[in-house]
Amino acid sequence: MSKLFKFSVLSLVFLFLVLGFRFYAKAEGCPATDYDCQIASLQKEYDSRKDAHEKNVLDLASYKKQLAGISAKLVELTKKLKATEKEIGQRETDLAAQEEILSDRLRDIYKKEREFTFFFKISNRF
Repeated sequence: MSKLFKFSVLSLVFLFLVLGFRFYAKAEGCPATDYDCQIASLQKEYDSRKDAHEKNVLDLASYKKQLAGISAKLVELTKKLKATEKEIGQRETDLAAQEEILSDRLRDIYKKEREFTFFFKISNRF
């Protein structure tokens, strides 16, 4: 794209923005020099939007309260998660210890059974 085209586009956008803001605050149906009419018209516009604004403020307060509640729940759940992770780590350690004990017991049982079987076979020969 050429620099002239970019400049033209930016100029048009700027022009529309300036014109849009210039006429935005102007009251409808009032001459430019009749300030009382413009003030009354703008006051009427303000009053018509005031209720909606108040509702929006109340909604915002409600949403902030909900957000605070959700944030508190998130903090609580994070604490629970960390506690659960710690508990699972402890359980894994306990399980490993129990597995070691079970393995030792099974080894002892196996050895005793082999000894018993060996002695049983010897005693049957006599």
